[in-house]
Amino acid sequence: MVPRGVLPRLRYGAVAIALALALWVIEGESAARVRARVSPFRYLGHDARRGWRSLSRWARGSPWSVTTTGAPRERAARVVQHLAGRALGSGPLTALACAGALLP
Repeated sequence: MVPRGVLPRLRYGAVAIALALALWVIEGESAARVRARVSPFRYLGHDARRGWRSLSRWARGSPWSVTTTGAPRERAARVVQHLAGRALGSGPLTALACAGALLP
């Protein structure tokens, strides 16, 4: 048994992934800016300073059962919308996606 929000085989929890995807597609932040805001790892290699490949990987193989096709940002947008739709209440899409990520 693991705490709610911990995802198997991933370095990040559900809320961190939902937040990262939402910042990338809803808020329109660059992958490098999203990484700086979400990732706890401060020492980066040369390639990591330019972006964050995990965003595309999470969009392509979402830990939530969302059927997605298209470009990574399109896929990520559908994942964020799916998560926000699971949340109770109303509010900013980014906050709803994070809340929806915690639901079983």
